[in-house]
Amino acid sequence: MEISLELLGVRLVGRLSGILTKTEGGRVRVVDLWPGKIYPSHQVTAYLEHLVACRGIPGYVGTLLCGVVPHNPEAFLFWPSPPAEGGLESFVEAFQVAGERPLPFDPEISLAYIRKIRSKAAREVQEGEEETVGRQAAMRAWDAPAPPDRDEGLRDPRSLPTFWSRRLFAGRPLPLEPDFPSWAHRLLDPLFREQQILLLPKEAR
Repeated sequence: MEISLELLGVRLVGRLSGILTKTEGGRVRVVDLWPGKIYPSHQVTAYLEHLVACRGIPGYVGTLLCGVVPHNPEAFLFWPSPPAEGGLESFVEAFQVAGERPLPFDPEISLAYIRKIRSKAAREVQEGEEETVGRQAAMRAWDAPAPPDRDEGLRDPRSLPTFWSRRLFAGRPLPLEPDFPSWAHRLLDPLFREQQILLLPKEAR
């Protein structure tokens, strides 16, 4: 389906695939990666496109992301419509900032930070220490090698999840950038607040 929006002086033009019409009415978008894994870039991209669909598709009810969810292989992810107010504007503003200077955001690293901040372990630390715990998790993700099933692409360094972040920040650790936490929270907190976990029926597991 063709999309054409203008937001904060930026025109968003493109095509969203996977739009299905439900028998009871309404349209849902299905991003089918099954049986492949859902990587952070898939999750962030699907959520961003969900925000666009909320603005540009009449009768749209949500996006379903199908694939193997990390730590929960018996679930899919779903984002319902309408989303939190201002979510798409935040991504557009991030795009505008990135046109002027490197944006301290990376799907792989920023999701690791937010996941840790929202985890039970982070809630149990002393007040005010959550950011430190989150940055430590982000640094572990930054220093981690590529997952084994991506080894086939190691001949091309651009296949590494953090390749462009490392280029933009000249090798400086992204989690240590001063604005790293604020952009992670601004772009990804709504993703997790709105995300629903749909368990697969037993016969499909």
